Amino acid sequence: MNHTGCGIAWKAIGSARGRVRVSRYPPNYGKLTRQGLDLPAKECAPKGVEFESLAFRQNLRLLCSRRFRHDWAEQIYKYLMPIIHQDCLAGMKTLDAESIDICVTSPPYNLDIKYGAYQDAKPREEYLSWLSEIFEQVSRVLKPSGHFFLNMGYSNVDPWVGMDVANVARQHMTLQNNFVWAKSIAIDNVQIGHYKPINSQRFANPTWEHLFHFTKTGSVPCAKNAIGVPYADQGNLDKSSRWRGKLIKKMGYKNKRAFDASASPSEFEELELALARKIEAQGEISQVHCPGNIWFIPYETIVDRSSQRGTHPATFPVELVKRAIKFSNSSGVLLDPFMGTGTSAVAAQELGLDWIGFDVDPQYIEYAESRLTSNSPPATKVV
Repeated sequence: MNHTGCGIAWKAIGSARGRVRVSRYPPNYGKLTRQGLDLPAKECAPKGVEFESLAFRQNLRLLCSRRFRHDWAEQIYKYLMPIIHQDCLAGMKTLDAESIDICVTSPPYNLDIKYGAYQDAKPREEYLSWLSEIFEQVSRVLKPSGHFFLNMGYSNVDPWVGMDVANVARQHMTLQNNFVWAKSIAIDNVQIGHYKPINSQRFANPTWEHLFHFTKTGSVPCAKNAIGVPYADQGNLDKSSRWRGKLIKKMGYKNKRAFDASASPSEFEELELALARKIEAQGEISQVHCPGNIWFIPYETIVDRSSQRGTHPATFPVELVKRAIKFSNSSGVLLDPFMGTGTSAVAAQELGLDWIGFDVDPQYIEYAESRLTSNSPPATKVV
C-alpha cells in the first residue's frame, strides 16, 4: 500500500527482506534531519520488519544510493549510513549482541597525536582500561564467526603500545593471525611506498604497523586465496608427484624407486586408482596461493591532504580494510568504533557490505559522509 506524507509517496513491499521502492518523486519532499525523518517512515516498514531494523535500513540505503538525482534521497542516505556522532563505548552498548560480521578499526595510539575532538594522552592504565571496555563490547556484538582486525601503529616513542593494546584485546578474544602492514619496503636498493622519516641517529624509520586479527575461538575459517597471488613456479600447481610418493609409502614401500622395482601389477593399478581419487577430490586447482602475513599496502601519493585525507592525522588506506574483508570472507555488517574519516565505510561500500561507525568529531563525520556520497554506486535498476 501507499503512504503519503511531506510530499513523498512510498510503496512498501510486504517482505521479510524489508525491500522498499519509491513510487513517485515529487519536488516538495519536506524537511529531513540527521535526528530523524519527517515522513511516515515507520508506517512504510513491511509487516514484520521494524523501521529501525537492519534489513529495512539496508535496503532503503541501497535504494537511496542509486537515486542521487533526487535531493531527498541523498539526505535519507546520509541519515541511514550511519556514522554516528557519539562516543563508541556508549554507542556499541545499544547494538544487539552477535549482530556484527566484521570489525575493522584503529583506535587512538595514546601518543599525543593531535586529533580534532579527542585528547590522545591518557595515563597508560586509564587508556588500556578504556580500550578493554571497548574490546569487550566488540566481542559482545561480534557473531561467533565474526572477525576483529585491530590496527595499531608503531612508534619509537612508545614501542610497546601496540603489543600492550593487543594484550588487552587478548582478554576478550583469541589472536588468530598477526599481520604486518608494510607501508614501505626497500628491495634491491629501490624504495617502494611512503613513510614518515624521523630525525634520529638512534632509530630506523618506521615503515610498518600492526594488524592483529582476533576471533572468538581462534579457529574461524578464512578465504586466504581471496587475496592470493599467482604461483611464481607453475610446477607448484601439480601435486600429483608429491601425493604419489605419500601413497607409495602408505603401501609399505620406502620410495618410488623401490615401488617401481618390486610392486605387482595389481599394486600399480591400486596406486593409480588412489591417485585418481585424490586428484578428483581436490577439485579445481587454485591458480593463486596465500601471500602470507605481511601485507604491502602503500599509501597513495598525497597531492592535497585536506581533500584526500581530511584533517585526520592518522588514517589507513581503503585497500587495507578491503583486504581484511576479503581475507576473512566477510559479508553483512562492518563495524568501526573509531570511524574517523570513513575509510572502513568506503571499503565496506565498495565490497557491498553494510556498515555502522562512531566518532566524536563532527568534522570527521562530515568528511566521511562526503566521501561516501561521492563514492556511491551509479544509478541502476532497483530490484
